[in-house]
Amino acid sequence: MMKHFIAAMAVMLSLITTQGVLPMVSDASVMELQVAAYRGETESLFEVVEMINAGRVNNDVTLTIRGVPYEEYSIRVNLPGGASRSAGITGQNRVKQADSEGLVSWTWRIGAVTPAGVHEILITREATGERNSLPLVIE
Repeated sequence: MMKHFIAAMAVMLSLITTQGVLPMVSDASVMELQVAAYRGETESLFEVVEMINAGRVNNDVTLTIRGVPYEEYSIRVNLPGGASRSAGITGQNRVKQADSEGLVSWTWRIGAVTPAGVHEILITREATGERNSLPLVIE
């Protein structure tokens, strides 16, 4: 049940971020497609290989995705006050090139002032500008 709630929150955040609107009834088919992509039921920009997340402030999160080999991917973690400024996902660490298997990893610390709740992790394929998001749950 919680997994479905998190997937639905990720879809809502994605629609807000990419379209600037909350999903309406007419957006149901878009939401269904995005939830299916999040669950890996349709072709997606990337596959989440591993996400290690303690879910608490002052702990590290590691996200590993599988995308297109040798393509560059960027990460942004959206918080209520704007993008996260954690050293592991800013500056030269924000954009990374996938290896020969398409793997890319980021590790960052959840800051002490990060509020509890569901936040958005936004991944962009730099070559095409395609974006997908997934939730980051902080207890």
